[in-house]
Parts: sequence; C-alpha cells; structure tokens
Amino acid sequence: PVREHWQIDKEALAKKFPDGWNPRKRLSPDAATGIRALHAQMPERYTTAALSQEFGVTAEAIRRILKSKWSPSPEEETDRQQRWLKRGQLVWTRYAALGLKPPKPWREMGIGQGKPEWMKRKQEWTKRQEEPRVIPALITTARRREAKSSNGVSTTTQGSSLADRIS
Repeated sequence: PVREHWQIDKEALAKKFPDGWNPRKRLSPDAATGIRALHAQMPERYTTAALSQEFGVTAEAIRRILKSKWSPSPEEETDRQQRWLKRGQLVWTRYAALGLKPPKPWREMGIGQGKPEWMKRKQEWTKRQEEPRVIPALITTARRREAKSSNGVSTTTQGSSLADRIS
C-alpha cells in the first residue's frame, strides 16, 4: 500500500522521540509569534537553523512552531498568558532559592524575598564600599627626615649618613 507523506513523517518522529515530544526549553507564546513573524518577513535570512540558534531551542521546536497555524481565541489567549505567568513564577521562585537574582518585574511581584544569597552578597558589597579606604603610604617616595633640635625647632638632617636617611 502507498503511504501518505504525513504517515511517513509521523513514523519518523515516533522513532526519533519514542516517549513523545517534550522539549526541555519552552518558548513563550509571544516568542513563538515573533518567530513566525520573522520567518514570514525574511525566510531566506531567518531559516529554521538560524532561528533555533538565535532562540536557543532545537530545530525541531522551530519547525513545529513554523508548521503550526493555530491561533488562540481571546479567551484562550488570556488563559495562556495566565498559565505562562504562573509558570514564570514557579521557575523564578526555584531560581531564587538556588541563589540567582530574579529580574525586576518578578522581584516586584514578591519572588526572591527573604534575603536570598544574591541579596546578602549585595549587602556585603555595599558595606565594603561604605568603609573608609586606607591608602598605604608609598615606600619608594623619598622623604627628608626632620630632626628636632633641643630647643624644639624642626630642622632638616643634612649631615646624617645615607643609611640613616634610607631607613
């Protein structure tokens, strides 16, 4: 029996991904829309390989994004944005627990509070910056020794030996 093109592709993908398609890195819906727009404007420049390298995902993920023609309804779009926000909160909460500094919008939402490791390092750095700096005297600077005479007047010791003037 003659097989359709989609059947051949489906069988090849089943061999390539025996557990099913589950990418480690996921792109946001806005990024997927941007990929489609870039490829539609300049397909010769923004090839699958170029987009996969630029966005840091596999070529298979880019191929699936470009192949997909589905667009969400307004209700589905708001639901997807809420799910993506919830996913971002979980990811950045995990990263903050590991000691990474979350971006400002996530910090404003309360993620990474409670003096995580990056904030402790920042406080230590700030304390060091506020401490007065002690500048060491230069050892190589030539200086004249001043000797006090018996009457308390300071005079320069010109008649002393070289060894006395060096030390």
